[in-house]
Amino acid sequence: MGISITYLVGLLLVVGFAVWVLVDKSMGAETIYGAAVLLGAGSASILVMSLSMTATLIGEQTGSADFVYGSMSLTDKLANGLGVLLIQSTRPCGTEACCPDCIWFYRDIMVSVTGGVGVAAALCLCTILFRPIRIRKS
Repeated sequence: MGISITYLVGLLLVVGFAVWVLVDKSMGAETIYGAAVLLGAGSASILVMSLSMTATLIGEQTGSADFVYGSMSLTDKLANGLGVLLIQSTRPCGTEACCPDCIWFYRDIMVSVTGGVGVAAALCLCTILFRPIRIRKS
């Protein structure tokens, strides 16, 4: 199918997860397991395709590959850490015990963050589809 189309399919799975969790108010077992399958499959395909896109971008310039992969990994770890800190600092419960408000808080976070990032990534992917990133030879 190609890297970009497979990435788009992964994005659609993640956005499908966000929509399903947003619409289903019951939060039953079928919602949890079904949504987890969508999120897992979408996230895995996005991760693999982003690494493949990076390898394509590096191409023959393998001397800088370690720096590129290291920078991507560092940026990913920092963004995830800051995201977790932000989410944990804004949760409605002030104690370690979880209250009923936490359930809906974390549901809303999962919907807004994964859905928002999925839509933003789809928009970025559209720009790459129309104008691919490549090294120009002079």
